[in-house]
Amino acid sequence: MGVGILPSSLETRGIALPLTTPFFAFARLRATSMGLSLSLPSFEKQGHCYLIPLTEVGSILPLSVFDRALLEDLAGFGDPDPETVQEIIVNVELTGLRGARSMRQRRAEQAGEETDPITGTEPTSLKALLEELRALADDLRRWLIHEPVDAAELAQRTSLALRNTVKLAEPLLEKCLKEGAGDAHSDLIYLVDGWPRIITRWKNAQKGEFYQQREALTGFFLYIPLVPADLAGADRPFWEELATVQMRWLRRSPLLEDLDSDTKSLLSRNMRPLG
Repeated sequence: MGVGILPSSLETRGIALPLTTPFFAFARLRATSMGLSLSLPSFEKQGHCYLIPLTEVGSILPLSVFDRALLEDLAGFGDPDPETVQEIIVNVELTGLRGARSMRQRRAEQAGEETDPITGTEPTSLKALLEELRALADDLRRWLIHEPVDAAELAQRTSLALRNTVKLAEPLLEKCLKEGAGDAHSDLIYLVDGWPRIITRWKNAQKGEFYQQREALTGFFLYIPLVPADLAGADRPFWEELATVQMRWLRRSPLLEDLDSDTKSLLSRNMRPLG
């Protein structure tokens, strides 16, 4: 176990996208030899993913209006970084295609009103995000105590993933606070990319019943941002085991029940090694 089951770098892991079509909800954007593509973990083969060129995503499954607009705007960029992608996301959300609440939030940000600090990319916002990651790790450890075995295991693994991510992020943040923009800042943005959406999903789930919290955890556990092989260091066995457990749960996902044989065949044609 372990050879090739983690992404090789942050760039090959890709950039998280807030797509609203359920199957693509945690898809990532990657630059490939085919151009910009969506990356999704394969439910067929460990160490593989589905790499779908942006221009072909709509042929796999029907997309929401917001998703179509976002992918069309992204398609014009050759090799975008997380900050550029975030700017494009904001511009599309300002159209209202993702819903009135999202549009109001973005307009509030533009007006300079108080907003959620974890969505920013400046060092102070990234510091706030790391504090949120620590808090979520602690919250999940408390939450799992009275949960059934399966839910408790997912919460424990998620909590450990959060702690290990923060451990890698802390020296990068320290360097950012001292030096500002640079390689450390770029690496930190890439490293924590994808976690803000998980934080938001968990906070929303906490407003509901326990079964809703379990459903939310099971949903986002499949897409916990894996630390790439080139950064994992001594924690590589942990991340490899996490990738294996994600694969096991992905095969049980109710999202797969909605896929017909033709759709699964189309996905299989786009399956590639993680790289």
